[in-house]
Amino acid sequence: MSNPGYIKWTRMLELMQSTDRNGKPVTFDIEFVKLSDGSIREYKDCHLTSRYSSGGTVNIRPAGLNSPRKIRICTIVTFNKKKVYF
Repeated sequence: MSNPGYIKWTRMLELMQSTDRNGKPVTFDIEFVKLSDGSIREYKDCHLTSRYSSGGTVNIRPAGLNSPRKIRICTIVTFNKKKVYF
């Protein structure tokens, strides 16, 4: 799928793990489905703190929060305003 409005989940993970010229993690925006109630949550200016491939989760620290949030990769629906597909 080469539509500019979409991003493959593996490419999304590559971008999440990338760093800028100074070695600092890049920031990104995501939307994901909250499993407890099905609502869509949005985090802006996040950066990846860790990734767990065995559990299929990422730890994301949104701007303004001190502790990271654990998010299942399969619940992420948009990454930098692009729809995520598997």
